[in-house]
Amino acid sequence: MPSTNLIFSGKDHHTKLDRTCCYLTDCGAFLVKYVELLMIGKDVEKFQPEEIKDFRKELSANLWAHGEWKRNSGYDTPPENIGDDYESKNETCCPKEL
Repeated sequence: MPSTNLIFSGKDHHTKLDRTCCYLTDCGAFLVKYVELLMIGKDVEKFQPEEIKDFRKELSANLWAHGEWKRNSGYDTPPENIGDDYESKNETCCPKEL
């Protein structure tokens, strides 16, 4: 199976995965973690594939806690309008019709 190369800020980041292990099913979790690391300015190279199990637990706990907060606080998610920038001064990147 070919290796996956990701390019961030002009750097090549090669996955360090053993292609025979269960990490192959965690693409979404790796993507979320890499985006998180990039957003906070941390080096994605320091994140080890073995850490994904703990990150998945952390992500699940955070999503559960957010859902509980919404339920207990009475917060109601507003309906989504496709292409609506929700009064942002920036232009929306989502076209009204796809």
